[in-house]
Amino acid sequence: MNIVLRSLRPTFLPKIGSQIWGREVELPAGTFINMAASSGKGKTSLVSILYGLLKDYQGSLQFDHQDISSFGRRRWALLRQRHLSLVFQDLRLFSHLTCLENVILNAGQTGTADRDRIEAAFHSLGVQDLRDAPAGRCSQGEQQRIAFIRAISQPFAWILLDEPFSHLDEARVEAMRDLLLDACRRTRGGLILTSLEASTLLPFHETYSL
Repeated sequence: MNIVLRSLRPTFLPKIGSQIWGREVELPAGTFINMAASSGKGKTSLVSILYGLLKDYQGSLQFDHQDISSFGRRRWALLRQRHLSLVFQDLRLFSHLTCLENVILNAGQTGTADRDRIEAAFHSLGVQDLRDAPAGRCSQGEQQRIAFIRAISQPFAWILLDEPFSHLDEARVEAMRDLLLDACRRTRGGLILTSLEASTLLPFHETYSL
């Protein structure tokens, strides 16, 4: 699924120098993209527009030559189940559900939950003892790992990651990187990762400054 941004800019952002906002940019399917910027430049806004959560913008955004402004609720629901995955910066786990229930929620709806792979991800990220614990009782770093496992456990053409590695030590970040690369190979999906500065953690095809 190719993504094309045409003069896209949230209406509440000032017209400032940017390689994304207000320009025409094509993100080819399957590519790895780093969106780097300091706070307040619109990283979360971009992810929210791509995921269909933010409508307050100028310009247009197209998925495979179709303007997303024409998509209804059912179309967005299908996209989020099968084509778009997201690691929210604020995580958005269901606190009353167990960590495992949070992970299999989306994948289970599409019949793509691979329990062996999910179990392996829990072990890789050191949260295997939290599978049956309510997510709301976990620490910030633990919840972050659970939200990450949830995102890589569902189908996607693009996975969106909004500053996904804060609150985590180097060993956890490396384990998440390996799981992310494996998920992208498995799905042939692309990724868009936001960060405060240009990142060398992944083999990015392009890095843009917001």
